[in-house]
Order: sequence, then structure tokens, then C-alpha cells
Amino acid sequence: MPLLIALERAPPRGSAWLSQIFLDAGHCRPELRLNALIGAGPDWPSYEYLAETLRGLMPAYVALGWDLNAVDLDTLAAGLRNEITAASGVLRLGAIMGAWSRMA
Repeated sequence: MPLLIALERAPPRGSAWLSQIFLDAGHCRPELRLNALIGAGPDWPSYEYLAETLRGLMPAYVALGWDLNAVDLDTLAAGLRNEITAASGVLRLGAIMGAWSRMA
């Protein structure tokens, strides 16, 4: 099975699984990288990014049975900004895993 098709069909599980997909497709063991956007403070723009991402995904989450009635998307970004800033905290957005390899 071609590598791209294998990756598209497989559920996300983690680095050990991802490495095996490359090996099964005839590639060398891949180099793996995990990246996550991390930030804080009142001027960090990703509070809005997070709120708008949730707004876009809301129908899918509701279809899965998640109860999101308590989430006010119109005030979520400001609420996150205020809470993280007041606590001198840091917010991490979802991590993205990447992998690359060459044919064996």
C-alpha cells in the first residue's frame, strides 16, 4: 500500500505506530518531529485561533455527543486571555507530528 494512502486511512496513535507505517511501506525508519505552538500574555494571537478552531469543529463535536452548551464562543478568546494572563500561565495548542524518510 502506498505510504500516503496508509497514512490517510490510519487513526492517529503516536510515534511508534507512525514509524511502523513507514517501514511497512518500504521506507527507512523515519525521522519524527513533534511541534506545538506555546504562548502566553495579553498580546498572543492564538486565543482567537483556538476559539475560531473550536467554532469550526463544534458541529463535529456535537455530532459525537459532546455537550458544549456551556461554551460561549463569543467570549472564549477573551476569557482564555484573561485567565492565562492573570495566572502568568502558558497555553499549548495541539501538537502536530511530522515524519520523513527515504525509500529503503
